Amino acid sequence: MLSSVPAAAMARPLLTRQSRWLPARASFLLTTRPAVRSLASCTRCGSHDPCPSNNVPSAACPPPSLLGLSPSPMSNLLASTQPPLIAPAPPAEPATAAATAAARRARTLLDEQTQLLQTTFYRRPLPASLTSFTSPEGKRLFKESLKLGFSENYFSLAATFTTQSEPAYCGLGSLAMVLNALEVDPKKRWKGGWRWYSDEMLECCAPLDVIRKKGITFKEFACIAKCNGLSVIAKQADHVTFDEFEHDLRACTSNAFPTETHMVVSFSRKSLGQTGDGHFSPVTSYHPADGKVLVLDTARFKYPSYYVAVKQLYEAMLPNDPETGLPRGYCLLQRRADPGVADMAAAVSATAATAVPPMPVDVAPALPLCQVRNTDTRDASWVRVARVFCAHVPRAIAASAPLHDASRHPQMLVAPLVARMLGAIPPTFDVGFTAPGIDRTAAPSLQTAIADAHIKRGRALVAMVTAHPLYAIVCDVLAGRNPAAAGDEEAHTHGPVSPVRGHVGDQRLQRWAQVNAGPASAPAMAGPVAATILLLSMPREAYVRATPKAVYAAFEGVRARAALEGPLKHEVERIHDQLQSLTHEYCACDAAAPGREGGRYTGACKL
Repeated sequence: MLSSVPAAAMARPLLTRQSRWLPARASFLLTTRPAVRSLASCTRCGSHDPCPSNNVPSAACPPPSLLGLSPSPMSNLLASTQPPLIAPAPPAEPATAAATAAARRARTLLDEQTQLLQTTFYRRPLPASLTSFTSPEGKRLFKESLKLGFSENYFSLAATFTTQSEPAYCGLGSLAMVLNALEVDPKKRWKGGWRWYSDEMLECCAPLDVIRKKGITFKEFACIAKCNGLSVIAKQADHVTFDEFEHDLRACTSNAFPTETHMVVSFSRKSLGQTGDGHFSPVTSYHPADGKVLVLDTARFKYPSYYVAVKQLYEAMLPNDPETGLPRGYCLLQRRADPGVADMAAAVSATAATAVPPMPVDVAPALPLCQVRNTDTRDASWVRVARVFCAHVPRAIAASAPLHDASRHPQMLVAPLVARMLGAIPPTFDVGFTAPGIDRTAAPSLQTAIADAHIKRGRALVAMVTAHPLYAIVCDVLAGRNPAAAGDEEAHTHGPVSPVRGHVGDQRLQRWAQVNAGPASAPAMAGPVAATILLLSMPREAYVRATPKAVYAAFEGVRARAALEGPLKHEVERIHDQLQSLTHEYCACDAAAPGREGGRYTGACKL
């Protein structure tokens, strides 16, 4: 039963206690967060109706508990004496995070693609003066040229058409294409079990790391072609007329030469209205009526193959190459024959012939029997080799007083000259004998035939070297039997060797006399044989300036290079061309010198 106490009296003490429930912090929140106030107009009863307690709590607004109402969550938050907490952002859904990461990756890829497109190129448009091979006009020129018989060598080139693997490999790419078109066996592995020419395999006369940066010159191209078994006729543009160039072009494209011949042209792209400058490419498909020829551009990533006026191409060879200061030109390339070992089927035994179908195996051009090597691990570049013939050898000769003694007979001074030349060669430079090539796809009997033929050619080479008069002089020098050099005190200098100062060391001479263990084709006297081959192959520029005229003439008479034959001639010519190309490339002769005098170079020479 309820008490008779008035309700107002009962509520008064409650109101008094409830009037102190709102702390100062709640008042601050109510005055600074209108959004919170909008959620509960009355902080005591939670009513949204106008209430005097909106401003000051009074008895007009009883506590929610007396009204039978539960305090709102917001009221509990405001009534709390603990500092308010800011709720953390809800964690992103996994799908949203994945989408954000994907969008970020897409933006990165887009930026990279944009940068790539802004810094790279996809081909170049052909100048108006050139006709694309695949255009209607280009097809007409080719069809008519084919009917006239001036596209005969096109098909072998087209069958081996390649794109140069490096921007500066135009010369190597052109040469690899011609070597494969002429079906030259490289005698070395390409990839897997296959032998095939590619541009990165053609390191000779110049190191690949140098070629990759600046390409090759016209003379280096001819040198590399000879090193890889081709007969090369190199014609510098300023030494031939336009009529001669056109005549050679007709002969190549119509197969008028006795054997298949290809032409590679070195020209200036600028003269054709293209970007860049020096470039090599094979040419074929000559159209006599229109006076145009097809250029098979090995830089297919830059320009397609195109027809160009023959006159315009000839004029593009005339500008000087900045690397050499000389005009460019063109090379006529043929497969070099190797007389004497043209049919290896005869070398196969009768038993093997019954097991293997008889077939003529042309080994021309055979693997080179000798190779020059620079084994200096500190400086493996060919520049060091060129320095030997540009600086070391001539300085060693110039420092020898007996060689300049006019009272001595020139023939007696050939041996001292040989000693000075061999003594100036550093131990890191060597002439070695190569091992026979192999054919991983052929029968074992043919493998034996290849090795036997290589050994046979090596023995023939050694026999020719030992019969040469220069070999006897080399043996006397290496054995110390050199009475003519007795007065040359510098020839017997011991201790540190400095060919730059002109000293000749016994240590360097003795290493030529050492027995070199090599393949079966290498003789026991490999050192003297290699030294003789080097002297026969040495370019004249290495000794002609420093040697007195009479001694020079006597030495040339002993060398007698014009009388060389067979394998010795091929090896000497190949090594000579390689060394001469290096000498011409890196040896800078004094431009103010009077040139030649009686066929002899004059003036100073430096590297």
